[in-house]
Amino acid sequence: MLNMKRTISLLLFLAIFLNMAAQPLPDSIKILFTTAKTDSEKGRLLTRYYDMITNDDSILVKLSALKSYFKTNNDLSAEDYIQLSLCRVMARVSEYTAAFNDLYPLMTRFEERKDAYGIMVANRHFSYAWYASGDREKTIYYDRRTLELTLNLKDDYELATAYNNLSSDYSEYGVTDSGFIYGAYLGLDIDYSINDQFSIFLKANEFYHANSTLGEFLPYVGIGVRFYTN
Repeated sequence: MLNMKRTISLLLFLAIFLNMAAQPLPDSIKILFTTAKTDSEKGRLLTRYYDMITNDDSILVKLSALKSYFKTNNDLSAEDYIQLSLCRVMARVSEYTAAFNDLYPLMTRFEERKDAYGIMVANRHFSYAWYASGDREKTIYYDRRTLELTLNLKDDYELATAYNNLSSDYSEYGVTDSGFIYGAYLGLDIDYSINDQFSIFLKANEFYHANSTLGEFLPYVGIGVRFYTN
């Protein structure tokens, strides 16, 4: 009887371990992801997750694991969203040519699915890639295009991101535009390590536009817990 209990406990532990290994997403996001009804809803969750781990040293490992997971489960839309995040990583290390090679077919697939959120994010990543390449005109073009698409989504978080990206590039390039909605952006990103395995992270964004009828304040606050396994 004792050996049987040990065997059952071992099998239960193995099942839990395999389930954890098969689900690269944190439980809090996994629950929301499985209940999401559209590709856009799933993509929004995956994009937020990328924003949470953007400064994580193991970001490539986590994104690669997610891509393999979604490919195995034949979730092509989710796989494309993860590839968008990988394009962002490539642009950050100046591998913009590789990013472009992926972005064009990705854009086509999002358009074929009529995924408005995916189309917006793809445009934003085109801006990142063109910025990395040093092309100012195309960077600004895709910044503006992203803002136009974001206005239709009614998503405060994405709208603040679009405004911030455009205003930052305008400032860097010395561009002036009388039609631009102007304002101020404030962001806070805190990652507090409790020990080697647990950390608490907080992201807070606030955008204030002084001359917009969309609403002056656009706040976003998110908090979560990370658990690292060895």
